[in-house]
Amino acid sequence: MAGVIAVALIAIVPPVTLVPVSSMGAIFGSVSGSWFLRTQQRSAEAEPYRPYRLDPDLSISAAEAGELLHLLSFVGRTGDVDEPMLAPVRTYDAEWISASESDVRTDIPPFWTDSVWSWVGRGLTREETRFLEQVAAHPAHIDFSRLARAGALDAIGGRYKLPFSADQIFWQLPIPKLTSVRTGATSHLSIAALHSAAGRHALAEQSTREVISVGFLLMDEAPTIIEHLVGASVVGFGGEALREVLRLGGDSARAEALEGAVLAAERASARMAAGRGKRPGAQAFLESLPSVIDDEDAIRGIRWEYVSIATGLTPCLNLQNVVFGPADEFTSWLEGVENSLVRYDAEAALFGVATRGFVPNEVEAGFLARLLTMSMGGMETQGSCARLIATLPMIM
Repeated sequence: MAGVIAVALIAIVPPVTLVPVSSMGAIFGSVSGSWFLRTQQRSAEAEPYRPYRLDPDLSISAAEAGELLHLLSFVGRTGDVDEPMLAPVRTYDAEWISASESDVRTDIPPFWTDSVWSWVGRGLTREETRFLEQVAAHPAHIDFSRLARAGALDAIGGRYKLPFSADQIFWQLPIPKLTSVRTGATSHLSIAALHSAAGRHALAEQSTREVISVGFLLMDEAPTIIEHLVGASVVGFGGEALREVLRLGGDSARAEALEGAVLAAERASARMAAGRGKRPGAQAFLESLPSVIDDEDAIRGIRWEYVSIATGLTPCLNLQNVVFGPADEFTSWLEGVENSLVRYDAEAALFGVATRGFVPNEVEAGFLARLLTMSMGGMETQGSCARLIATLPMIM
């Protein structure tokens, strides 16, 4: 009798497992679909500033750029580094903007960056000059300027200890804390403001272009969506500062042309969103994953994160894959994705982690899970639905 029950369970459980896994797919479809659209919009709105990105310095390697980005994320931070992150190659104890006796407020809106160009236009007061000089004197600005001239970025190699452990999965990697990078970018505008106030307009323009360049480096090269979005934000306020610098330098024609290009990009972005209609359902979202991942013009951060979703969920959303395990086509496709996406040894290590889906390689399945996986191709096969089902209680 027990054997009959076991056989019955083996026969009926695979289709039943589609219910919770499909629910997870619906959640990802709803959240990620709108997230993807907004990320695309932010990316499109930044494009008018791309011609102002600085020419790369070929002496700055992708590895050095990764180290620079990582150390900038630790400016003013103390305490232990989360595993498996690396300690930065050097540290700066002082925050970008230190406590000051200045009357300039930095902790509540309107922030100094909202007012600084009106200060420059009417002439800086002694207090404003002292404040800007304090912010501009931070030694990490040298690292920021060097990062701005990098043509490529190995963010993973500069951030994590390698190789990753066998039980590390993509969604458990520590999220890079980019608040300090963003604050560093706004602080860098103090240098531009001081140059502009002194009539050094070419140097002021160069400083704003350094901010724009760091933003595009994150947008184009980083492997996470959050880094892409922070990069787009950095490009945005760096670009706004550039327009002000151009006006203050007497180049109103170029400032107005740039502003017109930005407004056109924003209108196009809004129309793109309006034309999409309602959010895509789970099935439409999941069906779109391979084409987005394969598209080398798509946002790198989205491609990386979608690899993990595709590897983690799609094997359980196809009954053939549930019963027999992943098809040869799945393995071949994954190899093609790796060739397209991976550029550095560190990214190869990250790809191995991303393709583990939601389940570590070394996972201990209970009796019921082992029973269920008997009809699903086994847990040993990468991308198998069995690997996800075995730890479903852990991740739901």
